[in-house]
Amino acid sequence: MKNKIDKLREHLHQVVQSNDNAGVLKVSQELDKLIIEYYKEQNFKEEDRE
Repeated sequence: MKNKIDKLREHLHQVVQSNDNAGVLKVSQELDKLIIEYYKEQNFKEEDRE
């Protein structure tokens, strides 16, 4: 999951450089979803340890 986030962050940086505002919004929203999913998975794993 972390690799997906890193790749999407790199893509976002490229889109920002291209000044594609609609593209920035789309990639940013995708990144937000992945980050939320990642943290949910991490919290779930922590709950299993308890």
